[in-house]
Amino acid sequence: MRPEDIRKIRTPGSISLSPGGALAAFAVTGIEGEAYASAIYIVPTDGSAAPKKLTDGPRYAVPAWSPDGAFL
Repeated sequence: MRPEDIRKIRTPGSISLSPGGALAAFAVTGIEGEAYASAIYIVPTDGSAAPKKLTDGPRYAVPAWSPDGAFL
């Protein structure tokens, strides 16, 4: 590993399952520019699709579902 490789590392964070368990939302953190940035991804728990990035901002790190599962 070289010093410049540190920017390639992505760390998984909080995960939240939808009330029915069909979807999982999770956070991923890495270095963007000179600071850490986090984004939230969503993926079906049955593996039928690849994760989809939902947010693109510096501080999205703790996904949580509404009680009825309609909102993240």
